[in-house]
Amino acid sequence: MIIKRRIRFFSVILAFSVFMSLLIGVKFQSQWLNNLNLAGQQLIQHRSVFADVSFTYITQLGSVTFTLILTMILSLFFIYHQQYRLLVFLLVNVILFAGVVTQIIKYLVRNPRPIPQLLSEHGYSFPSGHTMIAILLYGTLIIIIQTRMQNSLLKYIAVIMLSILIIAIPTSRIYVNVHYPSDILAGLALGYGLLIISQHLFQIGGKHMIPTTQTLVHQLIEQTVHIGDIVVDATTANGINTRFLATRVGTTGHVLSYTATKDNANAAATSLFMSGLSERVTLLGKNIDSNYVTELGIQNQARIAIFDYSSDAQNNNDLPENYIDQIDHVLPRLTHGGLIIIKFNKIPVGWQTYTHSLMRDDFKQATYITETVQAHIIERI
Repeated sequence: MIIKRRIRFFSVILAFSVFMSLLIGVKFQSQWLNNLNLAGQQLIQHRSVFADVSFTYITQLGSVTFTLILTMILSLFFIYHQQYRLLVFLLVNVILFAGVVTQIIKYLVRNPRPIPQLLSEHGYSFPSGHTMIAILLYGTLIIIIQTRMQNSLLKYIAVIMLSILIIAIPTSRIYVNVHYPSDILAGLALGYGLLIISQHLFQIGGKHMIPTTQTLVHQLIEQTVHIGDIVVDATTANGINTRFLATRVGTTGHVLSYTATKDNANAAATSLFMSGLSERVTLLGKNIDSNYVTELGIQNQARIAIFDYSSDAQNNNDLPENYIDQIDHVLPRLTHGGLIIIKFNKIPVGWQTYTHSLMRDDFKQATYITETVQAHIIERI
């Protein structure tokens, strides 16, 4: 973590150094800058009908109109989900940095645009506003996606597509000849530096990011479960915990997955089959009951058991009245150092009394609370 922080720190220093070098070169009309601009234009501006049409459309993805519409939609999304820190993070990056800061620098530098232009643009050239928007808007989305989305194919596709836009939009500005390559490099350097500073100030991602309860559960599974272990998902629900447990126990371990809802069982079975994990899981179409020891195996103990009654699991079952009885069936059959994780949207009646009744010499307890979900961890000593 310390090494990563140092790398990020030096990358910001390097970015601002590049920006200042380009700024000095523009103000003094340095020959090295003219050579850089000429080389960049010759590299990118190979005209064709297909390229003309493609880059004309691509450049609109960094336009003020498109940016404002997308920012408004994202802002409403964050407001609806009460993610106000992410909302301010977005607005500072797009409105203040990509908007206000860029225009102030343009006015102070007053560098004219190149001519002739494939698309007509007015105003000053340095730095590129579209480039600042590309890295500060789409870079913001990449950071949010990386810290908020579970690892999945969709997450990686989204990050790749946004990264392509961060490259394609600035390239399009050189192609349509409304910016010099130095304007683009300056926008990328300044935008990157401001983005990383903003991420640090708003504590988005990295060690500052408050993990969701789902992330916490998966972290605990990774730390606790070993290949060959037997584990339990007491509330299969959308199957996300069952699948993750199955990836951790390997081919020599096993997952007992319980659900009394047919729809949940069918969805979990399909998901496991598609993931190639079916052989590692026994799906039981019921809740945990007095037969649990037989199902587990008389000589076996579970490394971890999950009872997820929260919105994270999209559970179609309400909290059963006998949920404490189910936990009591599992507790004595935990390995030493094994965990039971119970998640609620709100604490049910009887939970506090139950946790207080557990012998302190036998179990340790901890609670993790976010805005919407509470995770309670019981460890067998």
